[in-house]
Amino acid sequence: MKAARPHSAASVVALTDSQLDRVEGVLLAQAVGDVMGVPYEPGAIPLEGPAQLLGGGFGDYAPGEWSDDTQMALYIAQVAATGADLTEEAALDEIARGWCRWVSVDGATDVGVQTRAVLDAVAGTAAAPGIAARMRAAAAALHARTGRTAGNGALMRNGVVGLTRLNDRRATAAAARAVAELTHADPLAGDACVIQAELIRANIMAPAWQGMPYFGANALATLDLIPVARRRYWHDLFDGGILDAGRYQEPPADDASPCMHWDMRPWPSSSSTVPATAPGRPGDATARR
Repeated sequence: MKAARPHSAASVVALTDSQLDRVEGVLLAQAVGDVMGVPYEPGAIPLEGPAQLLGGGFGDYAPGEWSDDTQMALYIAQVAATGADLTEEAALDEIARGWCRWVSVDGATDVGVQTRAVLDAVAGTAAAPGIAARMRAAAAALHARTGRTAGNGALMRNGVVGLTRLNDRRATAAAARAVAELTHADPLAGDACVIQAELIRANIMAPAWQGMPYFGANALATLDLIPVARRRYWHDLFDGGILDAGRYQEPPADDASPCMHWDMRPWPSSSSTVPATAPGRPGDATARR
């Protein structure tokens, strides 16, 4: 088995204490937010007052147990922690192999419908060389059959990818897309991961906050990392659309639960999609990752 190559010395970034704190916050906030949101994701329990560590959710998790979001992210983190370049096949093989072990050995109790279909298609050959390529092929085949593979399963696990090339925004973008494409062939799913990873990278590399109000990195400034043909699509979502920062505090539309799924619906063909807020639908491969 070919080992993934670590970062070169030139790619290692010296971080301030403030920046290191933000790096730790990316990992901690994902796990804590995931744990707190588990019981509310299906939508049956109303969010009344502060969130409670109730457990349950789609995976019948114990109180305080994180879900598939963080479970999948940890396999990425384990490979990234070696210094591997996440665009290289050896590193992607290790991530893909870890996810296969997660579903077949480690006892995953909740896997999104789309992600499960891809992993199940290749898990039996996880030990053989080339598992990442086979996983991408399975994802592409699913997209060819359904045209609906822009669910949120790639995005939910993506945060750690934003930490892997802090001094190189294009390398960060390439890594985000490469990891996303293991299970999600729709380019919009990869776009979303590129945008999120760059927002994380930019927020970490920004100057110390010094007690001033902090509004975060500008999503519109990430769009040069997206292919030209899709930039207007994303621009319109972030500038007055449903992803505009001014709408973050709005309650979910037409849904009593605090959970809001980002549903990529074909419009007007399978190669063109528009996002819509929708209540979670456990039987829907898009809403359920």
